[in-house]
Amino acid sequence: FYAFRWLTLLLSQEFHLPDVLRIWDSLFVDHEKYLDFLLYICCAMVILQRDQLLNGSQAQNIKLLQVCL
Repeated sequence: FYAFRWLTLLLSQEFHLPDVLRIWDSLFVDHEKYLDFLLYICCAMVILQRDQLLNGSQAQNIKLLQVCL
């Protein structure tokens, strides 16, 4: 689903390269908290779309999460 791409590609498809490099730099600084930080970013991305997700249908929400973020 939507989060699989986020996690496997380390958000490289969702952000512009300068932002991806900054995220990666933060991710790789502390290898012990790497996964926690990645999950926090993913949660923040969903929270930013909260209102649209609550008002949309399941089909609209999946499309939003896959394409628009």
